[in-house]
Amino acid sequence: MPRKSLATKKRKGRGPTKSLGKHTLMTLEYDHLGQPCGKWRQKYAMQVGICIHKVSILHSRKEVPEGLKKCIWEDTMNQYNIEDDEAKKNVFFSAVAQRFRDFKAKLVFGWINISGEK
Repeated sequence: MPRKSLATKKRKGRGPTKSLGKHTLMTLEYDHLGQPCGKWRQKYAMQVGICIHKVSILHSRKEVPEGLKKCIWEDTMNQYNIEDDEAKKNVFFSAVAQRFRDFKAKLVFGWINISGEK
């Protein structure tokens, strides 16, 4: 006699991050060294993390298309009310590059180095 299957409720998995959900314009402040500081610094760091998910891990940082770089910079600039300054742009892309390197290193360590050991 076949067993009746219990009706199980399927859990919804995690989806892609849409945005930080903040609809007000945030003004990012910079310190004397040109680093982000102030009230919105942590949200800005989250934005940097969101930006690395838009970059394919199959490419190196130098192979990222200029159109994608321009798009993520403009999105961040508009969300955080940052003026289009080359120094601030360099700080942003430096943070994105650092997060990207850390993310790729974590993948290599977790999937290549550990997987080969028994």
